[in-house]
Amino acid sequence: MSKGLLLLLLLSMGGTWASKEPLRPRCRPINATLAVEKEGCPVCITVNTTICAGYCPTMTRVLQGVLPALPQVVCNY
Repeated sequence: MSKGLLLLLLLSMGGTWASKEPLRPRCRPINATLAVEKEGCPVCITVNTTICAGYCPTMTRVLQGVLPALPQVVCNY
């Protein structure tokens, strides 16, 4: 009985110690500068923006084949 109690105490303390810091870097916004250039244009444009860095959870469809793929409208510089 005392061995089980000791094991339980050790495991609970280890779990508390391990959970103080995340194992992965958290998702956080960072500033980024992107260079945009196009063939035939004499200048390169820089864009300052905020992007996500670290472990950022995303959602993915489980049933990929149920819904048809929707076109994504994008702007090309």
